[in-house]
Amino acid sequence: MTIDDDEADYEPDDEYGRTRIHAWVMINKGDREMKESIFIEPTTGRQYALDNCPYFTIQAIFNNKNFWVNLDPSKEISQMNLEEFIDDPTGEWEYVMLQKKAKGEEG
Repeated sequence: MTIDDDEADYEPDDEYGRTRIHAWVMINKGDREMKESIFIEPTTGRQYALDNCPYFTIQAIFNNKNFWVNLDPSKEISQMNLEEFIDDPTGEWEYVMLQKKAKGEEG
């Protein structure tokens, strides 16, 4: 079976609507010499720009160092600043695991 990336994604309407939870991969620009941040749909391998994806919202993000929880999961992806969730100047994300301070660092 071949996936034609020119075809529109098909998501049939169902009784659960936007309440379904799904996982996908987000790669931020700057990582691995990426010029643009993208989502990768693991079931198809398709790539989507952050501002042009079939997803509605994000409840949590994790990497090898921490886990961030979205404090307002009703907010749509188009309203989120996903490239700054680690430093989070908006207060929209809460990290779960405390990170060790470097030697000599205050706080």
